[in-house]
Amino acid sequence: MPTPHLCRRRRTSVAALAQHRLPISSNAAHVKGLSARGSSIQLNEPNLVHPTPGRRERLNEPGNRWGAAAHFHGMMNRSCRTRLNAGMASRHNGSREAGTARWLGVRGVRIAASAFLAVFVLVVALEHVLEPALAPLRHEISEYSNTPDGWLMESGFVAWALSLSLTSAYVYRRAPADPWRVLLCVVLGLGAAGLVLTAIFHTETSAGVLPRGVRLSTEGRLHDWGSGTTSLALFAGALVCMRLPGLPQRVRNLSVLLVATAVIADLALLAVGPSVGGLRQRVLIGIGCLWQTMLLYDA
Repeated sequence: MPTPHLCRRRRTSVAALAQHRLPISSNAAHVKGLSARGSSIQLNEPNLVHPTPGRRERLNEPGNRWGAAAHFHGMMNRSCRTRLNAGMASRHNGSREAGTARWLGVRGVRIAASAFLAVFVLVVALEHVLEPALAPLRHEISEYSNTPDGWLMESGFVAWALSLSLTSAYVYRRAPADPWRVLLCVVLGLGAAGLVLTAIFHTETSAGVLPRGVRLSTEGRLHDWGSGTTSLALFAGALVCMRLPGLPQRVRNLSVLLVATAVIADLALLAVGPSVGGLRQRVLIGIGCLWQTMLLYDA
């Protein structure tokens, strides 16, 4: 029959437990468990001592609630830490993957816009070879749409329209939206819409002049409105680009230079007359393409 002092149980609180001169390492997990429950439990006083090699087996006995509670508490702590670390790692990986996907999406839009712009430039260059009768100095590129291979020039206009649309999307997604950036996106979208009109409706002029006895029809007016809208949109976009927040100073300086060059070249060639109308248009288109390329890689 067990002795009375071994059978005697008393209420032991966390404060009473702290009075025992025991190493903290032996009871730290149990004190934490007692504090979390906020109440006292009944414990066998002889089992509160630090488990020496000869008495370690007593904590592992099946009937010892102290050892079972400590084992369960340790298992729960390890499980919680494992789940917490896994959750933090999952969130970190998810945010990193989202950032990578966003970067790849923006980069893909830029590459597509550059590719469509290159298609337009290639079509214009190819038309000079296919239609040598239309002198580049006098005839505008819109007149290539009236040739037997007119579908090629129409495709070129559509490619440039797609390029401007993708450039607008790239500028919008490249940085946080602000009023100037939104305005630039709208202007680029108007330029793309003007190119669609230019591709659908053909010009009725030859070297910038209507033939004798021909009156401008609705189709010719729509073509002129489309080409004029695109020209104004590119010019306005270059002006808005000067006020775009976060833009490098060299880009602003280049925008000013391109706008000044376009204005001077336009006025100078207009003063010469319609004999250089084709050259004037090609100079303005070249400046517009150069500005768009700068916008794609520096905005």
